[in-house]
Amino acid sequence: MTTNAPAAEDIRSRHRLIANWRQDLLADGLIAIVGDGLVARLVALGAAALGIGTGKGCITLIASPRPPGGIFCEPSPDAEDDDAAAHGIARAVESRYPDCTFFAIPFSPAEPSAELLAPRSPLVINCAGTLDDFLAAAELAQQWRADIVSSFYGDGQIFILAGAEALAAGCVAPGRGQSPMRVSRRVGRSAQWGLSPISECAGSAALAMVTAGLLLGEARRRLMPLPGDAPLEEIRIEAPSLSSPRPCHMVMVGAGASASAAAVGIAPLLAGGCSLAIYDPDVVEASNRSRSWLFERQEHKVEALARWLSRQAPGAQVTPVAAPAGADVLERQPDAEVVLLNTDTWTSRADIDLALARAGRRVALNVGTSPGGVTEFAMGAGAACLRCRRPDLDDLVAEEAERAARPHSCANQPQGSHIITNMIGGGLQARALERYLCAGQVEPAIVTYDPSYPRRLALRSPQSCGCYGQRDGAK
Repeated sequence: MTTNAPAAEDIRSRHRLIANWRQDLLADGLIAIVGDGLVARLVALGAAALGIGTGKGCITLIASPRPPGGIFCEPSPDAEDDDAAAHGIARAVESRYPDCTFFAIPFSPAEPSAELLAPRSPLVINCAGTLDDFLAAAELAQQWRADIVSSFYGDGQIFILAGAEALAAGCVAPGRGQSPMRVSRRVGRSAQWGLSPISECAGSAALAMVTAGLLLGEARRRLMPLPGDAPLEEIRIEAPSLSSPRPCHMVMVGAGASASAAAVGIAPLLAGGCSLAIYDPDVVEASNRSRSWLFERQEHKVEALARWLSRQAPGAQVTPVAAPAGADVLERQPDAEVVLLNTDTWTSRADIDLALARAGRRVALNVGTSPGGVTEFAMGAGAACLRCRRPDLDDLVAEEAERAARPHSCANQPQGSHIITNMIGGGLQARALERYLCAGQVEPAIVTYDPSYPRRLALRSPQSCGCYGQRDGAK
C-alpha cells in the first residue's frame, strides 16, 4: 500500500482553471481497478495524475498474481521472490505521485481474499486480463453495489460499456455454458461474438492509451460531474490487427502531454525501424506532471521524452531538439514523411498547417484540446486544413497574441487540458500513425471526444477542402 504524503509542489494547480472543477471530489474518490495489463496500468497512472485518492479516497488495484514486467511496472529493489505485477505498478505510481493512496491486491478478484482486503469502492473499472477475472469483477461490483465500467475486445472491436450494460456483459459471457455472447441488444443485433481480455488491446499500445483514457473519463464523470456531462453507455473502437510497420522518418512538434501519451504507442514503431525528431523549447514545470507521467524532474521536455522512448526502443534514432519549430519544420527535416503536431498554440498550428498545405506530400496528424475537455484529432492528406476547419483562425491567433503579451501569462488556454483529453488525443494520433505505417491507411477525418456526448468517438470530416498540396502552386 502507498499512503498519501504532502506534495512539495501543487502539480494539479491548472485543474483549478477549469470551470466547475472540484479537485476535492476527486481527492476523496474511491475506485477499484481490476487487471494488471497495459490498460490497467495506464488507468492507474492516469487516476493518480488526476488526483484521485489524494485526500480521503484511494485507488485499489486487484489483479491475479504474476511476476512483474513490462512498462510502468517497476521491479522490487530487493528482488523479492513473492513480488507481483500489482506491486510493480504500485511502485510506478508511488514514484510519480507520492501523494496518492494506492492499494495493490495481488489476488484474483474471484478469491475471497480480494474482497476482504480491498476497500469497498463505489466504482469498479474492469480491464481484467482473463475471462475468469473479468466475470469475477462484475460479480464483485454487484456484491459491493458499485458502479462499473468495463472494456473488452471482440470481433475486431474494443467495447467500452458502463453501468447495467457492463454488468450484463459480465453475466452473459461465454465459458459458463452459454452460447456466444450478445453484449447488449444493440450490439447483439449487429454481431454475435466471443469476449476476450482487453489487457493488451489487440497488441496496440496506442489503442490501450485510448481505451484507458475513455475509462478514466467515465470515472471522472461519476466522481466529479461537470455541467453538460452525459453518461457513457457504449463506445466501440475499430481494432483490426495490423502487420509490422515499415520504416519511416517522423518529426514531432510539441513534446507536452498529448505527445507523451502518443509516445506510448510510438515506441513500438521506433523499435520496428522508424526514426523521430522532436521539437519543443519548453522546460518541464510542476503542473506538467498532472498531465503526463513521463515527466519526473525539471528538464527540457524533449530530453525527457527522448530518454523514455530510447529506453523502450534501444538503438532507435530519437533526436531531441530543445527549440521551437514553425513553418520551417520541413526545411529542417526534409526527409520527414509524417508530421505529428502536438503544439498547444493556434499560431504555431496555423504556421505549420500552411507549410504542410504547400508541401502536400506529407501526412499530418494534429491533436488539440478545447475548453470543456474536448479533444480534436485531425488527419491530413485530404482532410480539411486548419484554416478551412476554423474560419475564426485569425481571431484565435490574435487573441492568443494578446494573452501572451500580458504579464505572467501564456498564450495557450488551459481550460480543456487534463490527463484524460491528452490520453485520448495522443492515443488516437499514435493509432493513426500505426494504421498508416502498417496498412498504408490515412482516412481524412476529424476525430473528437466530447464528455457531453461520449457515445461517439469518431466523426468523419464533413468537409474536404483540398488545400493540402494545392495552395500557393504546390505540386
